Amino acid sequence: DTDKVINLFDKHIALFTDDSSDGEIKPILKKNICQENLYNTFNVFYQNTILYEIILKWVSEEGKFKLDYKWLFNQRNEENIPFIKRLFKDHFEIDLEEIISF
Repeated sequence: DTDKVINLFDKHIALFTDDSSDGEIKPILKKNICQENLYNTFNVFYQNTILYEIILKWVSEEGKFKLDYKWLFNQRNEENIPFIKRLFKDHFEIDLEEIISF
């Protein structure tokens, strides 16, 4: 039954996907899911992903440190660097500039 297949697909579709027009990762709005909760989940998930990647770079890479999150922010990567630095400082009470070179 086509309706059952569509309902099953809609029920299990990913919460986030890359936008085909610009490649930026965005939440998928779904019926029966609160938009505010979806956006909050999206933001918390990617904030934690960014923190994880910063820590991984810090402990495993040598040389200049690059905050390259174009896969998430697309064209707006440079605009979000202050946010990323503030996120790190809020969690660890350490300024990124003090521990790594850019």
